[in-house]
Amino acid sequence: MRRMVAWAIVAILGLAASPAWAGKIGFVRAEKAVAATKEGKAALSQLTEWTQQQESRLQQMRDQLDKLEQEIQQKRPVVSGDVLKSLQDQDIAMRRRLEDEARKLNRELDEKQNDILRPVAEKLNAVVTDYAKANDFDAVFIWKGLTLIYVADSADLTDIAVRLYDERFPAAGK
Repeated sequence: MRRMVAWAIVAILGLAASPAWAGKIGFVRAEKAVAATKEGKAALSQLTEWTQQQESRLQQMRDQLDKLEQEIQQKRPVVSGDVLKSLQDQDIAMRRRLEDEARKLNRELDEKQNDILRPVAEKLNAVVTDYAKANDFDAVFIWKGLTLIYVADSADLTDIAVRLYDERFPAAGK
């Protein structure tokens, strides 16, 4: 019983003392910051243009598949079983090719996104690190998917990071 009371006292003292040793902590919404910098906007524009071209190619394949399906529906009552089977085989092959192309596009998009945005993210990391050191932060976290109950506006460094990034790398967005 005395041990439990002693542990409870230690725990209470630890909680009471924690604000005295708690350091300065900040958060950066990295995706928002990357997208808000001039260089990040240019990179995302380039990525969007590439993605739209690839999506257009996939849409052409979907349109061809739709036409083939319509052809199958129209010819079903009037063609022989062999012709119908051939059309259905074409349909299956086209569906598989479309699925393969969609998966390939997703992989390429991930790679391209990483290639295009990595330099911006690395520079942003350097900017935030320098700011945190200069302003006595003990830790800065990437704010992505964190479940937080409360974050003070002063702990959100995203806008500061964007401003400092654009000041430090002004030619990057031109």
